[in-house]
Amino acid sequence: ACAFLVFVLFRMRRTGQPISVCGIVTRPVLGGLLLLGIIWWGAAYAVNHFRRDGAWTPLQAQGMEMNLPAPMGTAPVELATVESGSMQSTVRYTGQAVGFVEQEVAARVTGVILWMPFYAGDHVKRGQLLARLDTSQSAPLVASQRGQVGVAQAGSGVARKDYQQALALVNEAHAEVGMKQGAIEAAQADVSAADQERQSADSSLEAVQSMTSDAEAQLQAAQADQQYWRDEIDREASLLKAGAVTREEYQREKAQAQNSDAKVRQAEARIVQTQAQIRAAQSGVRKADSGIAAAKAKLTQAKSDLEAHHAHVLSAEAAADSARQKIAQAEAGVRQARGVLAGTTVAQGYSEIRSQVDGVVTQRVISPGVLVNPGQTLLKMAQISPIRLQANVPETDLHQMIVGSLVLVDSQNVSAHPVHARIDSVSPSIDPTARTGVVETIIPNKDSRFLPGQYMTLDISTGREEQSLHVPTAALRYHTQPSGSALSGQSTPTVWVADPIPGQENRYTVHEATVRTGLTDANSTQILSGLTAGQRVVAAGQDYLKDGDTVNGSMEQATSKALLQKGVRQSTLPSKTETHTASSPGAAATSSQFTCVMHPEIVYDHPGKCPKCGMALVPRQKGGEK
Repeated sequence: ACAFLVFVLFRMRRTGQPISVCGIVTRPVLGGLLLLGIIWWGAAYAVNHFRRDGAWTPLQAQGMEMNLPAPMGTAPVELATVESGSMQSTVRYTGQAVGFVEQEVAARVTGVILWMPFYAGDHVKRGQLLARLDTSQSAPLVASQRGQVGVAQAGSGVARKDYQQALALVNEAHAEVGMKQGAIEAAQADVSAADQERQSADSSLEAVQSMTSDAEAQLQAAQADQQYWRDEIDREASLLKAGAVTREEYQREKAQAQNSDAKVRQAEARIVQTQAQIRAAQSGVRKADSGIAAAKAKLTQAKSDLEAHHAHVLSAEAAADSARQKIAQAEAGVRQARGVLAGTTVAQGYSEIRSQVDGVVTQRVISPGVLVNPGQTLLKMAQISPIRLQANVPETDLHQMIVGSLVLVDSQNVSAHPVHARIDSVSPSIDPTARTGVVETIIPNKDSRFLPGQYMTLDISTGREEQSLHVPTAALRYHTQPSGSALSGQSTPTVWVADPIPGQENRYTVHEATVRTGLTDANSTQILSGLTAGQRVVAAGQDYLKDGDTVNGSMEQATSKALLQKGVRQSTLPSKTETHTASSPGAAATSSQFTCVMHPEIVYDHPGKCPKCGMALVPRQKGGEK
């Protein structure tokens, strides 16, 4: 500005322009300068008085720009010891808490919300009443359906009575059929008896007829004998007249003739008797025939009656089947009416909406007094005890995720300790867009530490080595190897090794060494080659170093307690991490006072960490320089 002002005055003098102070010092010029001064003062005041704690000033931000060269003097570094021991490889992913059961509480019936006093964050129990809808429209419908159920039940009762009557008629018809079957059996028995009587009469007639033949034969023999003796008497009478025979012989012959006459009369009487017996037997036959005819007529009538009663039975059974069908229809009507009543009652019961899980309300969608329709969401709830913690793992690492592997969960709450858990499930599919799979762990979450939607870090174990060298992961630096005209995708890991200077306590020289790495986690990395146990490496501040720089030990060891207050696990801390200063040529000597590179206005009499930003305190230079 001064050079520009001198140049302007010089040009004005050379060109002959008059130089007038009064022309320069005018009201607009002075007003503009005053306005610029006010703006500068206001900006400086705002930066110094209205910055939040820990915020950088523009100069500090420029000073921490990594593209700028390291300042001359001292810079803070941290040394760590290469240790040997067991190491667990972990990968860290950002996860999200998801409710174990997430539920959208929706209305099932149409109605106006009368009562719903729940808001986001309210805890509810399973079965607790969440909302109540207006049921004035469904109450008359319920009463009507109950009346329909009564009518259907009455119809069912009438159908049952008709069925009982039909069954009585069927039983009566079956009884009559039984009686007619008995009559048929009796008629069949009468027919059988008449047949037997006819057979007996036939037998008697045949016997009498055979006796008649005998009697006729005897009569013929007696008549022949009578004729013989008549002729013999005539001959004897002539002989008696002639005196050829005696009267005694004549009388004897005459007695024989009379005897033959008696035999003839006896044979004739027997024939008359047999004829009477024949007539009697024929009468018995006719009587047996009439009995058979009567028994057969009775049997035919009984069969006709039986067929009629069978028809009556079929009619009664058809009536019973019809009554049974009416009962089934009536009962179906009762069930239908009851189903409609149950549906109406259930729909009326849907006016009271209850929670299905123990959880917390995450969102209140609708307020009381609003008319809602079936399926419309009223509240959103989530069960948070237990709770699901999910992380989207790239498919390149998904094969390392094994169910049962250890998981360390840490949230943004620095005052809470990490939670130990195990992998409960690994997604069997990959998102085709993000190329990730979901890895899930379930924790009890009884203290409600994790809430749905909350982010956290999940350190997932992928392996373990019992004896290995390891250094803090922050101590590693990666350099890309050149490969001709194109950049190589391979990088070589290196560390800055601090070698003690012989004869000088707490003084080291640093040089960069190439190493080969193995397992790694969020804080430590396994060293397969390039280092030995007990060596010192630079864990922080490597950006200010070059080969041959000297490191002066001027601070105390960082305690695990101080780091644990920031949420760092004890098992991942270096056991001997120290804060040092790296000196470049021309660096000033250190004093017993300490300060923070971010807040140099605060001076401490002891080493440690800045309470505002958490950075390690560095020695304060003489003269107040840092």
